[in-house]
Amino acid sequence: MKVDLDQEVPAMDELFSHTEVVPLTTNDSCLLMSIAKIVSFEDSLYIFDDRQPALYVFGADGRFVRQVSRFGQGPGEYSLLADFAIDRARKEIVLLSPFGYCLIYDMGGSYIRQVQLPAKPNYQSLSILPDGNYVFWSCVEVEEEGITLTDTAGNYLAGFWHNDRIVDFMQLKPFYDYAGHVFFTTAFMNPVYEVSADSLQPSYLWDFGGQNVDARALEPYLEIADPTEKNERILQALETGSFPFLKEAHYENSRFRYVALRPGVGPDLAWINVFYDKQTDRSFVFEQLKEGFAVSPVAMTNEYLLTVLNYEDFQYMKDVLPADEYAKLTALNEESNPCLLRMYFK
Repeated sequence: MKVDLDQEVPAMDELFSHTEVVPLTTNDSCLLMSIAKIVSFEDSLYIFDDRQPALYVFGADGRFVRQVSRFGQGPGEYSLLADFAIDRARKEIVLLSPFGYCLIYDMGGSYIRQVQLPAKPNYQSLSILPDGNYVFWSCVEVEEEGITLTDTAGNYLAGFWHNDRIVDFMQLKPFYDYAGHVFFTTAFMNPVYEVSADSLQPSYLWDFGGQNVDARALEPYLEIADPTEKNERILQALETGSFPFLKEAHYENSRFRYVALRPGVGPDLAWINVFYDKQTDRSFVFEQLKEGFAVSPVAMTNEYLLTVLNYEDFQYMKDVLPADEYAKLTALNEESNPCLLRMYFK
C-alpha cells in the first residue's frame, strides 16, 4: 500500500459524516489519568487506564457503570496490569498482569479464575485468536520467543518471533483485532502479519516511499552491545530525524487500514494519522484536521472512530459540531474526565 505522506490536510467531512460528543462520567469512582485502550462491546466501552492501572466500564453514552476488579492482594485483585482483552465468544474479560498471569471475569465484573502463564521475564500485551486461544507479547532477549500462544488454561501451545529487545520495546502493544483475526507489527516494521496457530502470515505492507524506515538502517544499532547505549542511540535517531517516525498504533475496519506515526519521542508530539481506503486506494494523512483539532484514535469499528478530545481543542469544535453536541462540552472543565468523540465514517 503506497502512501504519500506529503499531501493536503483533509477537512472533517471528507472522512466523517457526523460526530457525537461522549463525555465520560467524572466521579471519585472513575478518575481517569490516561486512556491507553478502548474496546467497544455490546453497547459498553471498556476503558483501560494504564497509569492507575485500572479497567473501567462505561455505557455507550459515557455513563460510568463499574470498575473491573481493584488493586490488592486478594482473589481477583491485581498488583499491576499491562493489558486487557474481551473474549467475545466466551463473554469473558481477561486482565493481563506483566508478572505472568491473567485474571478472568464475567461481563458483570465477577471474578472467575486466575490463569498462570509460561515463565517469561514480562508480559506486555494479549489478544484472542480465532480458535479461542490466547496470544501474548513479551519484550525478551533475541534468543527467547517474543510471541507466546497458550490455551485458556495457560498451557503453552507455540512460540515464535526472535528480535532485539530494545527495538521491540518501542512498541509494547503490537496486536490489533479485525474481523475476528489478530494482526501483528512492531514500531519499525513495514509489513503487517496475521497471527496463525503456529506462525506469522504476511497480510499487507505499508510503503511510505523515501520515508520508510528500512530494516538495514537498524543494523548499526543492533550491533551495539550495551542496551542503555542502544536505546539512547535509537531515541536520538528519532529526535534528529534519522528515523522519520515509529509506528504507534494500528486499526482496521471494512473500509480503512490505519496507522499512527510518531515523529520522534515525547508525549507532546502529535501523531501523524494515516487512513488508507482499501476500496479506492486513496489515503488521508494529517496531524490535525483542517478544522484545527488533533485526532488520536483509541478504537475503530466499521461504523465509527473513537478519539480523545483534548480540553484545549474544545475551542475548535463550536463551528463543526451541532449545537446540542457542543453544549455537552460547555459543561466540562480541565478537571473533568477525558471526553471522547465518536466520529462516524462517511
